[in-house]
Amino acid sequence: MRHNDYGPVAGIPAARAAAAGYFERRGLPTDPDQIVLAPGSKALLFALLAVLPGDVVLPVPSWVSYAAQAALVGKHADRRADPGPGGGIPDPERLENALADARAGTLILTVPDNPTGTLPARDMLAEVCRIAERHGS
Repeated sequence: MRHNDYGPVAGIPAARAAAAGYFERRGLPTDPDQIVLAPGSKALLFALLAVLPGDVVLPVPSWVSYAAQAALVGKHADRRADPGPGGGIPDPERLENALADARAGTLILTVPDNPTGTLPARDMLAEVCRIAERHGS
């Protein structure tokens, strides 16, 4: 880029291609058009919460800014997805109930967990992802 131009909103194409290549090498087919580079996770998450439909389901504990960001865009943060036995992600059974009962459209899930830094068992994470997908979250 020239020194006085803004870069592309989604990120420089070469950087997006490099990120896509990283995932490709790990067996996750990824096109550079699926990559968005942002100035940090908080800014990107805030933008996503602003455009995604429905309220938000948050695991407990969760990072302090997630519920505040949801409130700023007029969404309720449902905190009934209590932690399970593995790594700060929600207990699958409790998550199923929270997503079924909530007006949620978005589940915020961080791996490793933020703020605890713990990692769940792979099979538990896969189950949580299946539940979220089934509910469109």
